[in-house]
Amino acid sequence: LVTDEEWYGREVELALSDHPALVKERWAVNPPRSATTKYERRWKALGKDIYLFRTIRRGWCPDCEPPTPKEEEPMHEVVPRGDSAADALRALYGQGGGSGETIWIYKKTFSSGDGLHLIEVVTSDDGFEQKFFLQVVERASNCLVKIPP
Repeated sequence: LVTDEEWYGREVELALSDHPALVKERWAVNPPRSATTKYERRWKALGKDIYLFRTIRRGWCPDCEPPTPKEEEPMHEVVPRGDSAADALRALYGQGGGSGETIWIYKKTFSSGDGLHLIEVVTSDDGFEQKFFLQVVERASNCLVKIPP
């Protein structure tokens, strides 16, 4: 874990320290790293310290119970399909939403021609930008929207 918030790093360290299959390997402040993320570079530019917490897995833990699956919200959405899904998806370009410092916007659409499409989505939360894709699968009477693996 790499973070600019010591309290968060310590909270993760505390949460993982009791797990019998994990052992703390390292806690460091401003460790030298050959590769850094854009967030680390931004934090350093702001004069913030960077905290690194690393844990390793000891191996199989016979006393550990496997996690109990919990009910989750479905990851896929079914939406009605019009005449041309490709045209409808292209029309989304530049549309978005959000409030305050948290926004999202639809960007490029990529279509394979066989009913598969990808929509690039850009989000910004408090100045930190992320990109991800939504996959749209055309079906006979609707489209399935999902996050690709």
